[in-house]
Amino acid sequence: MPDYDWNGVARLPAPWQLTGQAYVLLYRFPRRFLSQAGGYPPSMAESFQGGLGSVMLVDYEHSPAGPYSELLFIPGRFALAGGRPYSITTIFVSTMVSLRSGRENWGIPKEQASFLFRDEDESTRTVTVTVGSDRVMEIRLQAGWFRFWAGTLWWPVPLGQVLDGKTFLTRLHGRGIIRPAKVLEMSVDSRFFPDVSALQPLMVVRVDNLRLGFGAPVIREPGQAGELRR
Repeated sequence: MPDYDWNGVARLPAPWQLTGQAYVLLYRFPRRFLSQAGGYPPSMAESFQGGLGSVMLVDYEHSPAGPYSELLFIPGRFALAGGRPYSITTIFVSTMVSLRSGRENWGIPKEQASFLFRDEDESTRTVTVTVGSDRVMEIRLQAGWFRFWAGTLWWPVPLGQVLDGKTFLTRLHGRGIIRPAKVLEMSVDSRFFPDVSALQPLMVVRVDNLRLGFGAPVIREPGQAGELRR
């Protein structure tokens, strides 16, 4: 991680409630792709359990840290602290407050990037993510018109993060209006983000009226057992 200067950057404690809009690309990543594409650090290779993975682009309108955007990669589930939670292994966010709070609250390895959202019409959007002069990702997506509500109220998503020798176990609750979508174009710089551009996603959706809750984490020191079993 770059040597960030936290001077003047607030750390806002959990829990968080956020609202916004998201695109979710679901995959089942082959282990060979993940080992070659840098989907997770080598220290996590033996604990990888597979399952569904995803790429997510989120534009938060409201959060305790104010509006911000993020691009993240989840390769799948990992055996962590007695459970099999999902883990975010690569993530970029647009603000320093989100970056610091994400790392210190939940162990999410956030880095900083700039985001540009361009709408052609109500259903078609291009998102460009850059670090300095380097383009991390550019993706053009189109959403369909059919809509349905979905949520995780009764089955919260378990998130497990390992950072600075600690394991952070968190439950996420989310809901929103789902629209089937498709990727029209995508380019990825593999120096910054796993290059999924040649892979076919199992499903792509746009989530409008997203409501997302990040709970307070359970933090485990090395050698302690966990409590997330799902």
